[in-house]
Amino acid sequence: MKNTTMRALALTTSAFVATGSILSAAPEETKDSTPKPAATEAPKKKPVAKKPSKKDAAQAKLEATKNSLALENAVQAEKAKKELASLRHKVAQLKLEKEMLSETLAMADLKQKQAIMKEEAKFKKESASLSRETTLAKMKAEKLASALKATQAEFGIERATTEHEKNYAKSEPV
Repeated sequence: MKNTTMRALALTTSAFVATGSILSAAPEETKDSTPKPAATEAPKKKPVAKKPSKKDAAQAKLEATKNSLALENAVQAEKAKKELASLRHKVAQLKLEKEMLSETLAMADLKQKQAIMKEEAKFKKESASLSRETTLAKMKAEKLASALKATQAEFGIERATTEHEKNYAKSEPV
């Protein structure tokens, strides 16, 4: 539809430009469509063709200019429509890209949070394990410390007993 209109306007404009007259633009419309007189009627006098006046020439020129401007406006309107469609397509494409980027960022953020949660769980597990090991080490240290004290006390008693026996053996009878 648009292309047909554009072609018709282009043909009309080229006819205006070529002839300089609005009358030659549509030759079929300017033909006389009145019926021919019958043979019995008396022939009528043909009107004498008048030379086109300056007013008619100016009006024809004005009509040609109007049609030319209308054609230019139609072409500009088509260009504007195409440009608008292109811009709308680009806007839709940019919106899709924005949505894709936001989804990608959300996915990356989620992965980062999962990695942090895994690290925190690993840290808590390791911390609990170290806490248990620390508690066990303290208990072993306390046990060993008490065993050492017992052994030292036992050794101290044996030594005292051994020294007492040595002193007793060395002593003179009374």
